[in-house]
Amino acid sequence: MLVYLNDRFVPAGEASVSVQDRGFRFGDGVFETIALRRGEPYQWAFHMQRLEAGLAALRISFNTAPLLGICTELLARNGAESGLLRIAVSRGVGSQGYLPLSGNTPTLVVETLAPAPPPAAPVELWLSAYQKISLASLPVSCKLAQGLQSTLARMEARDHGCFDGLLLDARGCIAEAASANIFWLKRRTLYTPSLECGALNGSVRHAIVKLSPWRVKEGSYRLPALRRAEAVMITNVAYGALPVGGLEPEEWRWESAEAAARVNDFLRLHAA
Repeated sequence: MLVYLNDRFVPAGEASVSVQDRGFRFGDGVFETIALRRGEPYQWAFHMQRLEAGLAALRISFNTAPLLGICTELLARNGAESGLLRIAVSRGVGSQGYLPLSGNTPTLVVETLAPAPPPAAPVELWLSAYQKISLASLPVSCKLAQGLQSTLARMEARDHGCFDGLLLDARGCIAEAASANIFWLKRRTLYTPSLECGALNGSVRHAIVKLSPWRVKEGSYRLPALRRAEAVMITNVAYGALPVGGLEPEEWRWESAEAAARVNDFLRLHAA
């Protein structure tokens, strides 16, 4: 299996990044994880727009124009038809403490990942003690290389026998799951937190908002909105829409399998 590192294709086991790289030291970078559909990157234009927004927010100067050619060649060399394509860009080497030196050369890593088996559905969520980082603190609507909040929230959920953690913002409004966006269905309307709540601008979220057979409403919603839902699902690029069976420790329960299956059906139709 090959990866692309900076300017060459190398075996994955031989690829290495400097210990002085700011991506390693500080999580100073951005990344994109893109689903593959019959060997083609799904929603390429959306992912490039989000990658460029993240680079601009972190003030990393990087030309994304060659990426499509690089990724196309890597997919061909690895014979990748399904799974995921991951593009990571860090600021590169050069620091004076936290302050980057001027003229850093960014580090680029592109790799293909095998499809992961989906978790057993429906999944359980844990109401996290961690508060979602706000857009006023970090550009969290993009895919930042530092993901410690999501790591801690998922570990917390695992400690309680749950699949993922549900994060609220500083106002107590629903933001997202630690590794996914969240939607809920009520009276033929699909609700999801707005990006202003700190939710990631997820690619699957983007597709659902555009393609949903139900009306979609984005806004600020407090936790009781979930209790009154008919179905709840979490969404990300690895598994599409996963039905949520319950939220702990609130002991709220939903029958979400049918709604999640319908979402996955229209996502597959769009991908075709």
